[in-house]
Amino acid sequence: MKKKRSYHYKFTEKKHSVKGFAAIGLSGLSIAAFVFSVSFSFWRKGEGGVYLGSMGILALALAICALVLGIRGAKEESSFRTFPIVGTILGVIAAAGWLLVYGVGVLV
Repeated sequence: MKKKRSYHYKFTEKKHSVKGFAAIGLSGLSIAAFVFSVSFSFWRKGEGGVYLGSMGILALALAICALVLGIRGAKEESSFRTFPIVGTILGVIAAAGWLLVYGVGVLV
């Protein structure tokens, strides 16, 4: 006898987290600023100036904000956790990159 196909659908009231989207956007901005500032600093042979350093501090703050938003978005009960987790991971990568740059700058 032929087996009946059993489709199991689960409908839910969950929505995508706005905090997760914000975390991805902020960490994307921070990573883009990281790539720009490192490439510009190489192009200028290490003479980036005050504006480039200020942009780095701002981008580090953006990465930390993205990290906090991602964690808060992942704790929401009524939303999917995919975007907050991606935002948190990208925020950790961006913050680690900026902290590594500042650590190397202090040591050198």
